[in-house]
Amino acid sequence: MELIHGGEISLSSDGPTIGLWNENYLRRMIENLIDNAFKYRTPQTPIRISLKHTQEKAVIDIHNEGNPIALCDQVVLFSPFRRIKTADTHKGWGLGLTLVRGVVEALHGSIRIESTAATGTSFIVELPHRDRLT
Repeated sequence: MELIHGGEISLSSDGPTIGLWNENYLRRMIENLIDNAFKYRTPQTPIRISLKHTQEKAVIDIHNEGNPIALCDQVVLFSPFRRIKTADTHKGWGLGLTLVRGVVEALHGSIRIESTAATGTSFIVELPHRDRLT
């Protein structure tokens, strides 16, 4: 994504994070979230990606500055073929965030949205380092 968008991505991490995750699924999830962040950001503002970890989980935060996502829209955002009204100007099938949710659930994680006019929008993914079944 950095090759496509150049210096418009800001990365930060509190150190290496090791987990038992499917690399391809994880990459696709992150690519979808970054792609959405670029679609809906205020032009010329960077996308911030941060990775933090605890003993139990990794936390990935993908943040953009732009119009906030209303709470009523956040409820349906991960539903298949559902696009919120503000997304009408962008091309898409309404499946990207459904795929993201599926990957997060398959990895026994969680995802939440924090979105306000003052702070912008963050998609925050929390993934346990180890599969709960092992």
